Amino acid sequence: MGLGVGIAGVVVGTGKASEAENASAALPDGACAANANACEEADDLFSQGNTFVGMGIAGFTIAGAAGLGAIIYLVVPSGDDKSRAEALRVRPMLGSANGLFLEGQF
Repeated sequence: MGLGVGIAGVVVGTGKASEAENASAALPDGACAANANACEEADDLFSQGNTFVGMGIAGFTIAGAAGLGAIIYLVVPSGDDKSRAEALRVRPMLGSANGLFLEGQF
């Protein structure tokens, strides 16, 4: 769900920013200096775009936290011996190929 909110927020926010740029480009040079109300629509669209991008970032953060929580849940065994034998284990792998080695039984 967080990933979907993240993607939707960034896509909608980018669309609003594009609309704001088009609205700004349609104004003649110096229109904002002469009449601040003329730029109000573009400012509102930029503000909406920033809001949606912020929502997207929050969605990606929630998705990342949920994914990290799921990994921790799989890696950390519970207290009983049976669960320890079935748990997923992570071991460092050093040498010509560095990284992590995952092993376990399901």
